[in-house]
Amino acid sequence: MARHLSASRQRQVEVALEEQTPTWLPERTTRRSQTSEDLPSAYQQDRLARYQQMIQLHEQGMTQGALAQQIGVSLNTVQRWLANGSP
Repeated sequence: MARHLSASRQRQVEVALEEQTPTWLPERTTRRSQTSEDLPSAYQQDRLARYQQMIQLHEQGMTQGALAQQIGVSLNTVQRWLANGSP
């Protein structure tokens, strides 16, 4: 019985909202800031540069511990980056 009441109430709310919203109002779209979402931040650029450096050194045969010291990140970060294939 509780499900029936909630479904009934939900339909009442939907009908009420349809009645209250004027049909002549245009749909609103949200604006997005291009600088904050689309462009990588300085931190992201630095992190990507470290990741690319780590890949180059790893291909040359450097150990994970040496990579961590050379790049300035933790050993766990090096292991995670190598396992995931991304920073």
